[in-house]
Amino acid sequence: MSLLEGVAKRAELDDLRAELARTTKALAKERSDKIHLERIIKSSARAAFSSWPPPELPTPTADPRQHGEEVAVAVASDWHYGAVTPDFNRDICEQRARAFADKVVRLAAIQRADHPVRRFSLWLLGDMGCGEDVYPGQAHEIDTSATEQAFGVARLISDVAMRLLADDGFESGEIVGLPGNHSLGSSKRSPYHPDTSLDRLCYLAAKERTRTDRLTWRISRAKDADSGRILVHRIGKYGCLLTHGHLFQGSGGMAQIPFYSFAVKALRWRDMMIAGQMPPFQDLACGHWHKTLRYPIGTMTLRVCGTLQTTDWFSREQIAAATVPAQYLYFVDPNAGRVTAEYRVDL
Repeated sequence: MSLLEGVAKRAELDDLRAELARTTKALAKERSDKIHLERIIKSSARAAFSSWPPPELPTPTADPRQHGEEVAVAVASDWHYGAVTPDFNRDICEQRARAFADKVVRLAAIQRADHPVRRFSLWLLGDMGCGEDVYPGQAHEIDTSATEQAFGVARLISDVAMRLLADDGFESGEIVGLPGNHSLGSSKRSPYHPDTSLDRLCYLAAKERTRTDRLTWRISRAKDADSGRILVHRIGKYGCLLTHGHLFQGSGGMAQIPFYSFAVKALRWRDMMIAGQMPPFQDLACGHWHKTLRYPIGTMTLRVCGTLQTTDWFSREQIAAATVPAQYLYFVDPNAGRVTAEYRVDL
C-alpha cells in the first residue's frame, strides 16, 4: 500500500469513526427523550391527582368469625383500552371492567356466607391499554393515544378498586401489577429503558388516584438487569408465579395455544425455585392468549386469564377462536396454601 493510499484509508476510517460517534450520540438523545417522556407522564399523574381528596368509603361491617378466612383473588388482563373492533371500544371496555367488579362482589358474598372473606387481591397481568406502536398498522385500530390510554386505564383501575372496597364485606385489598407486551419496552430490541412500560404508567397513575390506607400496591419494576416481567406473589402460604403470557412461545397445541411451552417453562421455573433462584410458588397465572384456561402441570396449575376485547384479529387469525370476554376469580386459603374455589367470570 502506497503512502497516498494509506492516508486515504486513514481518512476514510476517521470519517467512519466520526459517523459512528454522531449516530451513538443521536441514539442516546433519542433514548433520553423517551425516558424523559415517562417522567413527564408520571409527574403529570401526580400533579393531576395529588390535589384530590382521599376517597370516601363506608366502614365495612366487622366479621366476628375467626376461622376459615379466605382471600378473593380477582385476576384482570388484556383490557386493551383504546382498541377498536366491530363490537369493542373504550365505552364497552369500561362497562365490562365495572361489570367484573360487580360480579366479584356478588361471588365474594356467596363465599362469605360460609366463611370470612375480608380481603381481596387484584392482579393486573398486563396489556391493560393497547399501545399504539406494537405492530405495523396498529395506529388504524385504536381511537386514542398511549397518553390517554394511561390515564383512562388508571381511572378504570381506580374505579374497580373503589367498587371492591365499597363492598360491606371487604376490609382491605391489595393490587399487584406487571407489564404485558402491548407496552413500551416490551421487547429486548426496544430502545426504551426496560422499566418503561405503558402498563406501569397505568398502575402508577392509578396508585396516585387511589389513595387510601385500606389499599396496598405492588408494582413490578425493572432493575438490576431484571425486566420485571415475572413476579412471584404470596398470600400467606400460597405462592403464585405471575407473568403476562407472551414469554410462552410457539404453538404445539390445539388452536395454536402453546401448551407445550406452558409445561416446559413452568417446570423449568419450578427447577429455579428448587435451586433457590425464585421464591416458592404452587401455581402460575398469566394472560395474553385471550382465552380463559385451566391447565394442570404436574402438581401445579396454570390459570390463563381472558380478555375484555372481542372480535379482534389476534383471536380470529392467530388462535382461530371466538373470544368470550371473561376474567378470572378464585379464592385462596392463606393458611392451607391452596386455591379452594375458582370462577370464570363471563362478561
